Amino acid sequence: MGDPSDIPPQGASSEQFRQWHEGALERRASALEEWDQRNRRIWRQGLLQIILIEWSAVLLMLWSFTTTSETAGRLAFWSALGFGDGGFLYVFVRTWRAAEGGAGT
Repeated sequence: MGDPSDIPPQGASSEQFRQWHEGALERRASALEEWDQRNRRIWRQGLLQIILIEWSAVLLMLWSFTTTSETAGRLAFWSALGFGDGGFLYVFVRTWRAAEGGAGT
């Protein structure tokens, strides 16, 4: 909420306490707004990454259905499954950790 040293001393008037309290509320609202904007940015970036990963996995899956080589088709199919599922989980966990203040982004 702020630095405790900016709290008015014990003998201060009620007007000084009211001003300090209003200032503390404004600082807290500002800090919450910054936190909210940061989290929204982090989640938007994570959603974009998930969309790109899933589209690339779908394209890889579609290619596996149209290829003439059975080996390449199987490899592309299982790679698409692994890339789509693993990529989603990786980005989701990394984004969640970054939003909570941990490592990531």
